[in-house]
Parts: sequence; structure tokens; C-alpha cells
Amino acid sequence: KGAGIKRLMAHLGAPLEDVVVFGDGMNDLCMFGQGWLSIAMGNARDALKAKADYITTDVDKDGLWNACKHFGWI
Repeated sequence: KGAGIKRLMAHLGAPLEDVVVFGDGMNDLCMFGQGWLSIAMGNARDALKAKADYITTDVDKDGLWNACKHFGWI
């Protein structure tokens, strides 16, 4: 996932600083700690939370909405 994000951003000519990733499982760990904003869901694994820049509420407790609201995106 992390390598794919880097390839996509390079293809688009967009800066990596514009990337925001959300995750909750161990398969998301490769996206975290890459120099972009990493947001762990409240129900995420502890290893993911440890690498997150921000931890939001659980996915079923409006975690995506709450994180976006927190950062002023909505």
C-alpha cells in the first residue's frame, strides 16, 4: 500500500505531504510512518496506533468523520 501511494503521487506529480491515510489493521502498517499524515481508527491494532500521527474514534463511531472534522477538512 505504501509503495502504491508513492507511485500514484509521483504519477500525479503531487507532493507526499498531501497524503492522508487511515488504517485499523496490520495490513495498513506499511502505510504508516512514511512522511505523510497517518490516522489510526480507535479500533485499530496497538502497533498501528503506536505509529499513528493521530488516533480517531472507532470506525463504527464515525471515526472517519471525526478525524476529518478534527483537521478542518469538513
